[in-house]
Amino acid sequence: MYGISLENVKRYIKEMYLRGNRRSVILLGQPGIGKSESVRQLAQELAKELNKEFIEILSNEDAIKVLEKPEEYFVLIDIRLTQIEPVDLTGIPRDLDGEITYKPFLWMKVLAETAGIGVPVDAQ
Repeated sequence: MYGISLENVKRYIKEMYLRGNRRSVILLGQPGIGKSESVRQLAQELAKELNKEFIEILSNEDAIKVLEKPEEYFVLIDIRLTQIEPVDLTGIPRDLDGEITYKPFLWMKVLAETAGIGVPVDAQ
């Protein structure tokens, strides 16, 4: 079995982020080993380095606040995959002249317009 320390994972993701490489990274491991907390710490570190206010988006009110001045914030959005439906990741389907398009959720707009990290995790 292959393993890497959470500190090395944080360092790797941080390097990727600062270089502009925003590829998705999946952290797999037993519940309670610190995956989510490590990413939260990383987001706080990046916010400080980028001179932005760290905020964890917990509500639509948080999202609206961030979207008023997106350049000021570094966001963390923590999504528990076992507690959501597939539509929660794709957006709401809409028929547009016979074509299906998806209206994104507010948290998706926040991640598109601000610096930040979205964390889909499997809460067990």
